[in-house]
Parts: sequence; structure tokens; C-alpha cells
Amino acid sequence: MAIIYEVNLKVVQTIAQEYLSWLHDHVNEMLKQTGFLQARVYQDISENEQDVQSACHYIVQYTVATRESLQQYFEHVAPLMRQQGIERFGDKFTATRRILQPI
Repeated sequence: MAIIYEVNLKVVQTIAQEYLSWLHDHVNEMLKQTGFLQARVYQDISENEQDVQSACHYIVQYTVATRESLQQYFEHVAPLMRQQGIERFGDKFTATRRILQPI
């Protein structure tokens, strides 16, 4: 059964456009990984966010064929993929992740 790997990003407003451009390339690289079937990128436009003026919030949801495929990604590819963002943008963004299973 396919699962959703969700990455929630909080990006400093001053780099948001550059980050978003990079993010699309990053997502395309992710989709080359075994088991990654598709991805959707969203911007959280909730108006109740207190820091809406200082940060942009993006959500990427990857559909992954199996939990095993995702585990392989975590073990073999994730450290490098994550490091690329850190090297380019430093502490100007944060990322949190979760894994969702349809019921």
C-alpha cells in the first residue's frame, strides 16, 4: 500500500522565491528515487499564522510505493538530499517530516 511522506517547510520570507525555485528541482530529484511515485507541493496560506509576514510555509507530499522504499531512502539517500538544502540555505529554513498511511 502506498504511503505519504510529508515534509513541512518554514522558509524565511527574504529567500522564499529562491528557495521555491530550488525546491522544484529538489522534488524532481526525489522523484528519481526508487518507489517515489509522485509529489505535490503546496503553500500554506492559512491566515491565522502569526509569522506570515516573516516566513513562508510549504508542504511537499510524496507518494511512495511502500514503507520499505521509504526506509531505503532514509538509509541511503536522505542524508545527502537534506545536506544540499542546508549547504545552500543554512538556518534560513526548517523542515519537519511525517509519514502518513491511508486507512
